[in-house]
Amino acid sequence: MGMTCVLSIRLTDASRRPFSGASAGRILISRFPHCAGILNKIPPALKDFLDLVMGIRPSADDSYAGRVQKQVEAAKRSSALRKEYMNWEMTLLVERDKGRAEGRTKGDTLRLIRQILLKLDKGKSEDLIASEVEEDIAVVHQFASIAAGMDDPDPEKILKVYNDRKKEG
Repeated sequence: MGMTCVLSIRLTDASRRPFSGASAGRILISRFPHCAGILNKIPPALKDFLDLVMGIRPSADDSYAGRVQKQVEAAKRSSALRKEYMNWEMTLLVERDKGRAEGRTKGDTLRLIRQILLKLDKGKSEDLIASEVEEDIAVVHQFASIAAGMDDPDPEKILKVYNDRKKEG
C-alpha cells in the first residue's frame, strides 16, 4: 500500500479563522516527515515567497520574493509612508470613536422609548411621563404619536420613523 503525501497550505488570519482577504493573513504550512521528498518538488520561487511570508529572508535578492522584501524594507524606511500609515490609523481611531458614540446615543434613545412605551401602557399622561423621564414634552409627544400609529410599537421601528422625520425637517 503506497503512502500519499500532501502539502497543506491554509490561509488564516491571526485568530486562525479562514483568511477573508480583508485581514492580514499568514500561511500555515503543515510538513510531515514522510513528505520530505515532495518538498523538493515545490518551485524555488514559490518556496522563497512562502519563506518570506513565514519571516525567512529570501535566498536570492533578484527573485520575486527578494524584490518584495526590498519593497517592504523601502516602505519601512519611508517617512512619507509612515506618516500616511499613521494618518490612516488616526482616521480609523476617530471613526471608531464616532461609531461608539453613535451606538451609545442610539442605546440611550431606545431605552427612553422603551420607558415611554411602558409608561403609556400604564395609562400615564405625556406630561407626567416627560417629568418622570426628565425629557422635553415635545420629544415624549413625538415618540408617543409615532407609537400610536403602529399596530405593534417596537422601539427600533419608532426610532427609525423618528430619525426619518428629523431628516425630512
